[in-house]
Formats: sequence, C-alpha cells, structure tokens
Amino acid sequence: HCLAPLDFTGRFEADLGTVYGRAVARLLVDRGQRSGLPLGEVLQDVRIDNKPADLSTAIPSKGFLQCSARVPPLVAAEDPAGAVEQFRHMWAATLKSVRELPVQSSYDCLVDERDQRALARALSVGFTFSRSFVQRFSDEHEDLQEEVFGLLFPSIGAKPELRLTGHTVVAAARHLLFRKTLQPVLFYVSGNPTGSFSLKLDTPVGYNVAVCVSTTNAWEEERRRVAGLPDVSQHGSGSHFRNDTLDTVQYPTWVYTNEWIIPSTGTWHFDYVSTTRPPENAKPLPSAQFERLMVAVASVRESLLPTMVAQSLRLISSRMYLTCEQLLTVLKSTELQDEVFLTFFPRLTDPYNLPQVWASLESAAQESLLKRLGPVPLFGFFSVTDQAVEGSFAVHEERLLLFLVSSIATAEGLECDIQGINDKERVDYVPPAGWDKTLAAFPKDGVGDGDDPTKFSRLSIAFKADTATVKAAHRRTLATTFGGWQIGDLEWDQEQGKFQSA
Repeated sequence: HCLAPLDFTGRFEADLGTVYGRAVARLLVDRGQRSGLPLGEVLQDVRIDNKPADLSTAIPSKGFLQCSARVPPLVAAEDPAGAVEQFRHMWAATLKSVRELPVQSSYDCLVDERDQRALARALSVGFTFSRSFVQRFSDEHEDLQEEVFGLLFPSIGAKPELRLTGHTVVAAARHLLFRKTLQPVLFYVSGNPTGSFSLKLDTPVGYNVAVCVSTTNAWEEERRRVAGLPDVSQHGSGSHFRNDTLDTVQYPTWVYTNEWIIPSTGTWHFDYVSTTRPPENAKPLPSAQFERLMVAVASVRESLLPTMVAQSLRLISSRMYLTCEQLLTVLKSTELQDEVFLTFFPRLTDPYNLPQVWASLESAAQESLLKRLGPVPLFGFFSVTDQAVEGSFAVHEERLLLFLVSSIATAEGLECDIQGINDKERVDYVPPAGWDKTLAAFPKDGVGDGDDPTKFSRLSIAFKADTATVKAAHRRTLATTFGGWQIGDLEWDQEQGKFQSA
C-alpha cells in the first residue's frame, strides 16, 4: 500500500525491522489514537508474522506487519468530544457510504463563535471535503475565516493540481489565502520537499505537514540504507533534517530513532534536505513553456512581495525540471536568490553545470544555502578549481568533506598539501596508500603515526586543480554516491573547460 499522509484508509504491510516500516506503523497508531475512536476500530485484522497482534501498548522492533486501517483525517487534540459526536449523529443518515459533504448544510443553528469553532473542528474528524465546501464554509464565517479554513484544510480531498500555464504563477501568488495559517502546507510540496519549515505542532496544518515530512524522511533514509549508500546527514544519524529545534531547544543528534514520534506541542523548526534527484532520463522544461513562465514571473514582480513570487514558484516546482542555464535566468529575476536556488536545486537535469550557477550567487545567498542545504550536497563534485578544506574527523560532515577532497586529488594525481592539526601543532602529514579508497577505510578518530595513530584529530587538505588530469567518471561516481545525482556518462571538455554529457 502506498502511504498517503492525508488519507490512511487501506491495507498496509510493513517490515518492522526497517525505519520506514516502523514509521508507517507509528503513524497509523498515532492517527488512530488521535481520532478519538477505539484503536481496534481504526486498525483492524492486525497481524505480525501472520499472528494476531496488539499495537496499542508497543510497536515491536521486528516482524512483518499486516493490517487494515480506516484512520480519519487528523483533528486537533483539544477538540471537544461532544461536538464530534453531535456532528456524527447529525450526518449519520446522510453520509453512509458517501464521504463528500454537500455545500448546503444545516450548520446555521450554531450561532456563537464557540459553536462555530467546535463545528469546524468536528467537521475535520472522519470526513473528507471538497475545496468548494471549505471555501463556502469559511466565507460564510468571515470573522473566523482564517481559523476555520486552517482547521479544515488538512481534510480537503483531491487537492487541486497546479497546471503549468502562462498565468500559473500569477494565480498561485494571488490566491495564497490566509498565508499565516496555511504557510506550512503551502510551502510543503510532496514532490519537492527540500526546504525550511517552522511548524506549530498543536495545529492540524502544522502537524499534518510534520507527518508528511517525517514520512518522507523515513522513506528516503530507508532507501539509502537498502542501496548501501553512505550517510550524508548533518550529524551522522541518517536523518534528512538539519538545524532542527523544538521551540528554542536544539534537538539531540540521536532523536530520530525507530522509537521517535512527533511531539504534539511546540514549534518545530528545521531544514529538510532531500536526497532525491531527477531520474537520468529527466527532460528539462521546454523553451516555450519556460518563456511563458518567465513572462508570468515578470508580470507579478511589481505587484507582489518577493516572498510571494518565490513561494508561487515553489508550488509548481515539482512539475518541472530545469537546466542550470534556466535556473540562472530565474535567479536574475528574483531578489531572493537563496529561496529560488533552494527550490530548484533538487530539480536540475545537468548538475555538472552547477559551478556556474553557484558562482553567480551573492555571498549572503551562498552563506545561507551552505547552512540550510549543508556542505556535502553543495560540494563541488564538478568544480575544476583549486580546493581546500579543514575539518575534524569527529564532525560527520567535515569528515565527509575531507574524504571527498582527498578522493578527487588521489584519483586525478594531484599534489596535495596535507597537514595534521591538534591543539599544539600543525605539521605536514603523509597519509598511507589507499586511505581514501573508500569512505569505510577513511580515518574516523584522527591520523598520526605508529606511536599515536590518532594524534591529529583535525586535518587540512588542499590541492591545485589540473584540467589535463580530470577524471569525469570518478567525479560522476562521487556525485551519484554522495549527492544523489542520477546522470549519464560524462566527458571533460578541456578546451571549453566544462563537463558535458557523453
């Protein structure tokens, strides 16, 4: 069963010995417990290794889970049970097997604000609504419009798909209703989840987006594990979350384990960095459509805030791939270079041309992106320039950078200036042969000599590039393994000084 974070109804099978399988099980149990219904009514025919099982007390760390689920859309934890039950009785005869509420409904009897809020919350339990109903309901309660729309938005069925036409960006930007309430769900694009998030977990919208991103993280983490790819996370935890805090408290690096569940209160701030990249045969946006897109962007620049233009581009980003040349054109049309680069970086079909794009960015944008995306995804796999890096073996990302620089230098026969560093000294270091052949063989605790093999906990590596010795195949392998890029064979054109598809 393909897990859809906003509709959990269906038949599920999951390997509880994997991160993703346990994430699915936790989400099902969490949604079931928050629905207000007995868990046995929500999760039925639960079996582990073909034996009846109960998930209400604990989720086993191994075994093959099978179950059927009918989990209502999420509702805020403080929803009054009385209003929910009142609404269920009111509509029981009408709904039966039809889960679409009519636009005309008998909620006029609820007159004061508290009743209207209670009904809005009750409506979001167990039912799916059309966009027109939600719009109508919120319009008729103008004084509570933002709150009501925010409560019902996670339960809208069949979200309207954005089509890439000449006026898409204009329409998207001008219809970002209630941007404060809906900011998280409007910013989250399932086909392009990389971005920065600030989610209020005690609201339906914030919690739903947290569920979506967490499920994506579990899936991507499991996919890399099965493929035998290295851990490119910020702290070596395998997680795709970066710079994450709950309220103002920095999350510990061990938090995203099999047992972790999403908190129900607080504001969760984080950057999410997906390792999903375009497939090898991905086609960039055709020139005619790209020109229409740029005309649309130009038409709204004077009337809309730069943030709204950037957000509108994000809404349609999952429906297109771009070349680096096209991204350069988009960047020239915006004041928010970091936001636009963040949006389209995972959608590029020719990452070997990224050095030109990176060089065009202002220093402030580069600094912002290095923090949000991280130095490993932004590493210059295809940058044929002098490189230098200094880092600690104890810091996961820094160790990865040391390995990447050393690996390129060794493969291309470049002379390296390598120095070992500790609190007292900085001395030239000659590494043993083959030390950077694989990441597994690369030192984890430090380097030194026979008397003290971990004498230097830090290392600096620098080399001067040589355009005559570039190994395109090796750089492509590193970009695929550590950067996630799916690209065909490459050739290095020494005369033009750039890579090109073979």
